[in-house]
Amino acid sequence: LFWRSKRQIGCEGSSYASELRAAAWTARELRGLRMFLRGIGVELSGPSVLYMDNEATVYSSTSLATSLKVRHLSIDYHCCRELTAWGVITPTKVASAENWADPFTKATDKITFWYLTDKMMISARATAVSVRSFLTWW
Repeated sequence: LFWRSKRQIGCEGSSYASELRAAAWTARELRGLRMFLRGIGVELSGPSVLYMDNEATVYSSTSLATSLKVRHLSIDYHCCRELTAWGVITPTKVASAENWADPFTKATDKITFWYLTDKMMISARATAVSVRSFLTWW
């Protein structure tokens, strides 16, 4: 699981554009990680799932019928389309109620915030227990 934060130098006019840029950057990172893992002998069984918050971005990344009319986004658009067609990524919509990044990136109500952060802590505890058991086995 990777997290990334970057100081923005500009402002996007739509959430579609910002989601597309983030998806393209993440897809390139996944392609690099997959090539690294294959290089050290790890077998990968299928494409990496790329969770997206914007349904329009998921649709344009997976549907052949779409065409992009905005020139400055075309590189990111074609990157997502190619990596999907090559089987490197599978773009998938994640609901806001299940999106772990939402408490860190936008205002959420108290119930959603505590639900998601509790879910993260349970996952972190389970990972720590599995790592601890592996280290005692090692």
